[in-house]
Amino acid sequence: MTELSTSPPPPSEPPVADLPAPAVAVVTPEPVSPRTVFRWSVAAGLGLLVVSLGTLIVYNVRDLLVQIAVAAFIALSLDPAVRWLIRHKVRRSYAVAIIFVLFLALIGGLMWLAVRQRAVFVVASASAASFFCRLT
Repeated sequence: MTELSTSPPPPSEPPVADLPAPAVAVVTPEPVSPRTVFRWSVAAGLGLLVVSLGTLIVYNVRDLLVQIAVAAFIALSLDPAVRWLIRHKVRRSYAVAIIFVLFLALIGGLMWLAVRQRAVFVVASASAASFFCRLT
């Protein structure tokens, strides 16, 4: 059987009309001195100058930043392979050299395939062009 709660009921809240009206504090703003406005203006101007200079610096070195980002991506992508070789008792310097050579071989193979396909396309385009020239 379920036991019923024997706790007393919560006290009823007094009616809204019986509550006293909250005291409203009237705040009058103090006048801002010209010296304070000048300080705020100088701080805002310096902040704008810092942001502008930062943007200009990043814009001028954007090519370098892209190269750094690509290098970091490649290094982080190849790190698991290096760690795998290290776990299999290969010294870190040798592991890095092996992975680097394999990566260069992979890039070279992809470049060779791309250049070969491009050459085949150029030869096919030239023969197609000569074929269409003979038709006219």
